[in-house]
Amino acid sequence: MLATLYMGGKLHLNEAMQLTATPVSHPATLALGQVLRVHAARATLLIHKRILAVLCALGAVVLLIAAVWRWYDAYLNYGPALVERWTSPLLILAAVFMVFFILLLIDLHTLRNTHAAICSDGLHLQQGRKNVDIQWEHIEGLFLRSYRYLIPFARRPHPVRVTLHVAGHKPIKLASSLENLAALTDTIKQRCYPLLLEQYRTLLQQGKALNFGPITISPEALQLRRKTIAWASICAASIEHGRVRLTLGTNTKRRTIHIASHAIPNVDLCMQVIHHLGEVS
Repeated sequence: MLATLYMGGKLHLNEAMQLTATPVSHPATLALGQVLRVHAARATLLIHKRILAVLCALGAVVLLIAAVWRWYDAYLNYGPALVERWTSPLLILAAVFMVFFILLLIDLHTLRNTHAAICSDGLHLQQGRKNVDIQWEHIEGLFLRSYRYLIPFARRPHPVRVTLHVAGHKPIKLASSLENLAALTDTIKQRCYPLLLEQYRTLLQQGKALNFGPITISPEALQLRRKTIAWASICAASIEHGRVRLTLGTNTKRRTIHIASHAIPNVDLCMQVIHHLGEVS
């Protein structure tokens, strides 16, 4: 039944995800099979880093030239006693610019070697020298967190942080610098959620509980941390503004419980199971 709910379209996947399921013109192959799509670091981010690196390098050169000129002026006109006092601030600023320039070069090198490859059998991640291959069936949890920067009058998409819980691995964070991270996340859902739903369906048929972080779901009731909530008392369940809202009670007296959605693995599937077992909207 849960698999039927998924196939029925309760999970809305955007058009960008459909593109990821189409092989590229000249597909390559990795250990995880044919490469369907590669998400590299954002081009705009690389351009911004390069511009900053150039500005830092120019700043360091200008400051060094100014320091040499001031050294020459102080030594020639005022004597050696003023050389250090006149040139030290400029040399310190030049050193600061050089440090930022070196850090930006290291960051650029890491970004050029950062990508996520969607393969037929799994996900290949590379960040700098770190490489990891993840098979779709080994992904156990997907945590999503959206950040909003409080900048007045600034309209920008909310950056998303994605963390994967993989069997036999520590939690793996997807680089926020990846191009079109939302589409990459949707593709991971498309590949993993049908497998996870089948596991959930089997566990529920066996009378076992499903664990979604602070929420534990069994055929008998929903448990939120130490509190047990009967299915009959749940009137509605939804996700709003990064929080899961559970409305409890009757038509005359109701109360709402809020749970941070980023604390719940596979929050979309958790909501589907609640809708199915609680028979709520």
